[in-house]
Order: sequence, then structure tokens, then C-alpha cells
Amino acid sequence: MSESKLTEIYNFLSKISDSSNENNNDEQIDIDKILKLAQHIYLEHLHQQKITSSIISKLKENKEVLDFFENDENQFSSILKALNYYKDKKKELEILNITLEKTTKEAIEREKRLDEAQKIAKIGSWEIRVDTNETIWSKELYAIFEIEEFDGINLVNEFQKKIHPEDITFFESMSTFDPKQPNHTHEFRIVCSSGIKTILATIYSTFEKGKNRYTLGTFQDITEQKIAQQKLIELEQIETIHKKKIIEAILLTKEREQKRIAEELHDDIGSSLMVFKFGVHKLSIPEEEKRDLYNSISDVVQKVRNISNELSPNILNEFGLINALNHYSNSIQNSTNLNVIYESSLEEISFLTREEEISIYRIVQEILNNILKYSKASNVNIKSTIENNYFKVSIIDNGNGFIPTKENRSKTTLGLLNIESRIDYINGNIQYDLNPNGGTKVVISKKITF
Repeated sequence: MSESKLTEIYNFLSKISDSSNENNNDEQIDIDKILKLAQHIYLEHLHQQKITSSIISKLKENKEVLDFFENDENQFSSILKALNYYKDKKKELEILNITLEKTTKEAIEREKRLDEAQKIAKIGSWEIRVDTNETIWSKELYAIFEIEEFDGINLVNEFQKKIHPEDITFFESMSTFDPKQPNHTHEFRIVCSSGIKTILATIYSTFEKGKNRYTLGTFQDITEQKIAQQKLIELEQIETIHKKKIIEAILLTKEREQKRIAEELHDDIGSSLMVFKFGVHKLSIPEEEKRDLYNSISDVVQKVRNISNELSPNILNEFGLINALNHYSNSIQNSTNLNVIYESSLEEISFLTREEEISIYRIVQEILNNILKYSKASNVNIKSTIENNYFKVSIIDNGNGFIPTKENRSKTTLGLLNIESRIDYINGNIQYDLNPNGGTKVVISKKITF
């Protein structure tokens, strides 16, 4: 109701009151006007009461504010409480909406970062419902498999179509893996319009979501990695071949030079000494001195022969490795205080090339020289055998014991470096072990084919 009408009613009512109190008031009261105003007030009251009832009825539809009207007899107070409740609720909803909007934005941003990371790593994730084969792929998987994404796509069928025919067994084995053993990995190939790709599959354990069972996994495109690995292998093979050729050239040059020096020692110096030896009897000196000089020259001739034989052993060239090792062992025993015993169940060998026989002979020669120089050993046992398609030469001494390691390798002699070079050259292996009772055991092994 407007303020002017209320004022008018108030004034008329005041006049009625005044006329009752003052008998000399001659002003005539307009009763009809008062009745009309009273009727207007009544109608206005009915209208407001109807609106109030409508508001209360609407508010009571929500169970959360029903208690406000049941526990409060003042309807206007109840309406006020209900409206304040909705006001607070609206604020909570606004805060919730802001939080949800922020969370949604963060989730979208995380998903974008995940998509970008998967794109860089060329890896995509998938989820499959076990009982229905309903499948969900990440965005990157569509790019890896070069499949166009559309509604109603059967990813299982599309996936199976891409698998290389020779690797189809992988698809069949996906349903047979043990879910209790996580992180199954397997490589397979797919055929795409861009070419053949190599995929690394990782299948994780299954999990339950409600009443349904799901399996998670990832597929990663490792084609570039495989190409890089293959190139690296090829480079390593080229490097190995190149290294072997260098070692071969060095060793052959060394053998030729040793052979040349051995021939000069034998032919030139050896011959000259022999002439001088047999000419001693012509010297005009006492017989005893002739004898001493003759013996000294004989010793020098023998040493020259030994040196010549070590530089280029004719017995190795003429009779092979077994006889050469036996002869060399005997010569060491006869010329030193070292007791050397050589054993072999082989009379001769035909499965080694001449270069391989020379290398093995030189390795044994170097090891025995090191034993003489450093080990303080008194006994050495050498044995040649064939075990599991490997030709082996074992050398066991009772000396101090020594094993080359990374720590002392820089301090090793040139002889040990030559041993390693020759082992690499014949594609062999050498193993050092300490004996429980002292000394060292060295085993040279070379794989053989008959």
C-alpha cells in the first residue's frame, strides 16, 4: 500500500477521534470515503496475504527450510529466515561454482599437458573393459596408429587390422597374461600408410570399477629408437672391424719384423759366431783358454738361437701350436729354475688359423714371462683342452697371485696390453682367478667350429 493512502486514512481516523472528543466541531465527516478507504485496506490486506501464502507454499517445497515454518508461529519471521538461508546457500553455490570452474580449468590444462607429453614421448594410454572389449584410447594413440577418430569406432578391430601379420600372436596373447604379474612388456610391429612401426606395449594389472573389470596399458612408438639402436650396432660393428684390422696390421707387422730379426740373428750373427767358434783352435793361446773361449762362444750361439726361436718359432710354423707349446715349456724348464709341466690330450689341431695359433702362442709366452719376472713361482702347469666347443689353454702357478683390474690396469706392463690386443684379435676371452692356496689361474678360451 502506498504511503499517501496510509496518511490519508490516518488523517480521517484522527478527525473521527477528534470529533468524538470536541462537541463544538462542525465539520461533517465523509463516511462513504472512510468506508471506501477501509475497503481498499481490506482488499490490499487480502492481496498481501495471498502473496505471502504463495511464498510460504513455494518455500515449504524445500525440506531444508520446512523446519523454519513448523517451529516459528510468525510467518513473516519464517519467510525472513528461509530467505536468509537461500541467500547463504546462494553464496555457497557461487563459491562452489567458482571452485568447480577453477578445478575444471586445471583438469583441462593437465589434460593438455598430458597430451603434449604423450605426443613428445610418442606414447599413448588405453583402457579396455574385459567383458565387453569396450576400449578408450588417449589422443596420441590415434596418431601413432594413424586411425581417424569418430563416433562408434571399434578400436579393437581397427587395432587388430594394423598389427603386422608376423606379430599377430601378440594380439592373441593379450588376454592370457597373468593379471597378478604387473608390467608385461612386449614389442610388436604395425603396418601404417607411413610404413612399418615398432611398438612397445606395456600391459598393467587389471582393476575393478564397480562390477566391471578393466585393464590398463600403454603403447609407445619406438621406431626411431630401434633405428638408432640398429645404427649404433652397425657403427659398433664397423668400429670393431676397423679395430681388428688395425690390430691385425700391427701384429702382422710385428711378426714380420720379429721374423726378419730372427733370420738375421740366425743367418748372420749365428753364422759368424759359428765361424769364430770353430776358429778358436787356430789361436795361439793356451789350451785351457781355448776351451773356455770355445764354451763361452757356444753359450752365446745357444742364446742367439733361443732369442731367434722366441722371435719367430720355426716349430710353430712347421709342427703347429701343440708341439710349439710343449717345446717352449721344455725350454723354459731347462733354462730357468721354474718347473713347467705341459699337458694336452690333443696331438694336433686344425680348427685354428695360423694367425690364431701365433696369437695364442704369444699370449702363453707373455704370461710365462710375467710369471718368471713377478710371481716368484716355482711350479707352473699348462694344459690344452677342448670343452663345450671352446679351445682352452689354462696356466696355473703357485706364485704371489695377480689379477689385472681397472685400478691397476694403468700400471700394467706393455705385455698385458699386448695380451688384450691379441685376445681381441682372435675374438677370444681371457680370465684371471686367484687360487685358494696361492698363485694365479689364467684361462685362455677361443670358440671353435668344426
